[in-house]
Amino acid sequence: MSKHSNKSDSNVGVWFTYGEDFSILQHSVNSFRTNVAGAIVVIIDEGGSELSREQIEQIKPDHYEVSKFKRNGNLRGWECVTGMLRCFSRICNKYAVSGVHKIDSDSIIRDLSWVNKSKDMVGSRRGSYPVCYGPYYWISKLAADKCLSYIKENKFASSQLVPEDLAISATVMYTGGNVECQHMENMTMFSELHPEVPLRGVVNLSMAYRAYNNKKERMVMLEQAGKITSR
Repeated sequence: MSKHSNKSDSNVGVWFTYGEDFSILQHSVNSFRTNVAGAIVVIIDEGGSELSREQIEQIKPDHYEVSKFKRNGNLRGWECVTGMLRCFSRICNKYAVSGVHKIDSDSIIRDLSWVNKSKDMVGSRRGSYPVCYGPYYWISKLAADKCLSYIKENKFASSQLVPEDLAISATVMYTGGNVECQHMENMTMFSELHPEVPLRGVVNLSMAYRAYNNKKERMVMLEQAGKITSR
């Protein structure tokens, strides 16, 4: 399960987002289109908290849909995990690709050349646990399908609000998948955003973006996000 045929040269990015994240989502999508060859943008909106029609028109996704599964806040729980895996598999079929890039709305994509698509899952990890951390990861269709079968067979309790990234990564490994979780070599966190620090592949602004409730401070952060794309 560690080798995949290159069905297409396209790079499909998938964002599970909602209306409140529109401002930072624009920067994330633009960075992906600017820095990744063959970029295809897929937006999976949250039912009940959708982007407006005007916002969708501004983003111009190649594929847009509204999800019905419960996200339990920040993509948690087995229902959410299953819903996401089904989306990954379906989108792979639609665009004839072997896998997709799952990207958080507050992640700026500068370079994905480090991603080894022959693996079942690729990402960065925090600490000593060998599982992929959420702002960005690549997952193959084969891995997604195998995870779906495993979850269905084991009937995990819906009350277990497991984080999607850790649950999916652990399940891929448990089902024999080849997971490559590098130790943050290709991830720049918000605390490292200084001019003298070279930016690595994916720049994640989550803690900074969420922390700034003041409108003026948030605008400064969004302005910086736009500059990161071309820095």
